[in-house]
Amino acid sequence: MDMFDAQGGRVGSMTRRFSLLSRSYDLTGSEFINATVSEPFLRPQTFWVRNERRRVAKITKVGGGVKRDLFLAADIFGIEFSEPDAVGEQMRWLTLGAALASDLDFFERHSAMGG
Repeated sequence: MDMFDAQGGRVGSMTRRFSLLSRSYDLTGSEFINATVSEPFLRPQTFWVRNERRRVAKITKVGGGVKRDLFLAADIFGIEFSEPDAVGEQMRWLTLGAALASDLDFFERHSAMGG
């Protein structure tokens, strides 16, 4: 997935990495940002965003309860940055894109009727 800003400039890209036991992505930004998005073992609704040095953010799918899950098709994701002041704008946009892509890739319900 490639991500662009409002002026059409490339912000970065996200590539799904093959893995049998976990779900993970590589994030690449135009300002030399390289990070990984990976799922911790036995935590299927959490993703960690890490760069070369440290953990940058945590993406979590928030449960809505039985009523909400039965009647709504919406998911709620939370993004928590480890050091909000140390994270640049481009990394914030890439993390938001990672949350959207993980929802589309892993959590959307696909029906046999093309829904």
